[in-house]
Amino acid sequence: MTRVLVIGGLDSSGGAGILRDVATITRLGGQTKVAVTAVTAQTDHAGFAGDPVTPEVVQAQIRAAGPVDAVKIGMLCNGAITRMVAATLAEILTATPTETRAEAVPAGLTEGPPRDHAQTMTKTCVPAGLPIVLDPVLMSSSGMVLLDADGQDALLTTLLPLCSVVTPNLPELAALSPLSTGETARVGHLLLHGAGAVLVKGGHGPDRAQVEDRLYKRDDTPLRFAAPRIYKTLRGTGCHLASAMAVSLARGRGLSQAVREAREDLLLRFRTA
Repeated sequence: MTRVLVIGGLDSSGGAGILRDVATITRLGGQTKVAVTAVTAQTDHAGFAGDPVTPEVVQAQIRAAGPVDAVKIGMLCNGAITRMVAATLAEILTATPTETRAEAVPAGLTEGPPRDHAQTMTKTCVPAGLPIVLDPVLMSSSGMVLLDADGQDALLTTLLPLCSVVTPNLPELAALSPLSTGETARVGHLLLHGAGAVLVKGGHGPDRAQVEDRLYKRDDTPLRFAAPRIYKTLRGTGCHLASAMAVSLARGRGLSQAVREAREDLLLRFRTA
């Protein structure tokens, strides 16, 4: 069974966040492991409260997840959690495929777990080619801030270089590239920071007849994916798309095919909602 580790926040309404990820991955026949970064109280219309999990506990969850076939990252809250996630995934990615570590993992990272956590956790063993999909959620649809300024900086400098693909919508792309003008320059900014590829989601675009997503890969012509706009309001669409992409990538699909399959699955949700 395809195993996907989801790192993100818990939305009490179930409309977005980890619960949306779990629903998507399960429906596609996968198994979800989770590392919760925050607990939030939200409805479809408002965000009421939210508390981040400590970076040490986030790291412990990632290490406890065991071997996985792909990673999907969503809400990260702040710079401390973002840097911890990046450091822990970097540690996992540098493990050799045959390496197993049943012994206790030392707290060797600068922001590593307390010794009592380290004595009970084992190091995850995964292949170096682990697909990592980053959905850079900055704000919920209800207006709750999901990643602060320090977190955005940490995302660019520490996490992007580990990611196979990052999936910003148009406002997120602009926020992450504030000194760049135009989509091509903004995408170039993310690629310069190390992202493997960038899928720009066009749902916020001006075209009212269709929605076009654009996939930018290094040294390649952007691929365009268009479909008629469906006038329904759904939450968690970015979570759904990124999770479905992670499932496809885990199953060995190429990136372009993973985007196509994820979009088809999301369109099915829109049509049947």
